[in-house]
Amino acid sequence: MLAPVVVVVPASFSASKYPEFPPRDYSFRWYDEFFSSELWQASLKRSVLVACMASVVATLLGLGVAEYLRRASGRSARSVRGLVTVPLIMPVIVLALGLYDLYSRLHLLGSSLGLAVAHAMLGLPFATLILSAAFSRFDSTLEKAAWTLGASRLRTYVTVTLPLIRPALLASLISCFVVSFDEVVLSLFLVGSTTQTLPVRMFSFLKTEVTPVLGAISTLLIATFVVGWLLVLLLQRVLRSRRRPSVGRGA
Repeated sequence: MLAPVVVVVPASFSASKYPEFPPRDYSFRWYDEFFSSELWQASLKRSVLVACMASVVATLLGLGVAEYLRRASGRSARSVRGLVTVPLIMPVIVLALGLYDLYSRLHLLGSSLGLAVAHAMLGLPFATLILSAAFSRFDSTLEKAAWTLGASRLRTYVTVTLPLIRPALLASLISCFVVSFDEVVLSLFLVGSTTQTLPVRMFSFLKTEVTPVLGAISTLLIATFVVGWLLVLLLQRVLRSRRRPSVGRGA
């Protein structure tokens, strides 16, 4: 799986008009072409906008589902957990066809909002799993202490609960952003000709041309995703380290 990376990254620095490995001459011309092209930049901005909206929507929904699962039990909890994980099991092409039919009726095809909602559906299972894991280690006695001191449930949730699970919230936002930014199949069905995301434009570009600019974009995406997942792992480690002292005090 890592073998293509070994080829793509060096080839992106080729000075030739066509991909070469290993490159005979090295140049940043394809990175310059990507950052100076209005079409590529428009697609990049579209992808970032959609991914930001999708990550926020998925995290908010995941927070609600995780909170429900924390308090519920039995058949209802199992049903909700199973419903949330459906996007992980269902083939994306089936989901794309269903959303295409629905969006065509609602006149949402080609809209950033509609695409963000569709991407949020794919990110919801990840957000729910991350936040549920955070709540499983959550010390609920801190909430009870705030209630005892006179804080309302809303104030307790804002000033006590959310700050304690902040690393999990950030990890959820990053994970959902990566899932949305990398999505191709759903986007192919739901975007319009003037609202293409970066992965869709790369797919369309590949049909007619093969230049190292695709390698340059791929290298940038690889670097972005690696940094994103490293941040997620770091936030998870911070979350675990914050839980250990509370366990020791409780013991």
